[in-house]
Amino acid sequence: MIQRIQTLFLTLALLLNIAFFFTPLFERVLEDPSGWFRSAILTAIGLAAIISAVSIFMYKNRIRQMRWVKNAMIFQLLASGTGVGVFFTLGRIGSHLMGEAVGLGLLFLAVLFQLMANASIKKDERLVKSIDRIR
Repeated sequence: MIQRIQTLFLTLALLLNIAFFFTPLFERVLEDPSGWFRSAILTAIGLAAIISAVSIFMYKNRIRQMRWVKNAMIFQLLASGTGVGVFFTLGRIGSHLMGEAVGLGLLFLAVLFQLMANASIKKDERLVKSIDRIR
């Protein structure tokens, strides 16, 4: 069913990925002269968001849903790593980079929500298997 807690977690991860595009860190990514950071982070966040959105509707096949969420986490971690790279190339770390730190936090928070969604899916799968054994 779509009313499960993992739907909420995946939706929050999706919303955090969208919110990242409105942070100062993303503006700094767009200023990258080589374009390497820009293409890497856009691809990784785009794929993580799309996979998270699609996996919401895979509630009938929990094993496949877990695989898709794991793939979304991989892309989310790539985006987070790229975000860390951009953050550290900005120079001295201090209070003047607070907005950029918030953007980086959004990326890591999305990974956390995907991890919690995956744990909830596993919990549902164990529950279904235990009920099948009772029958």
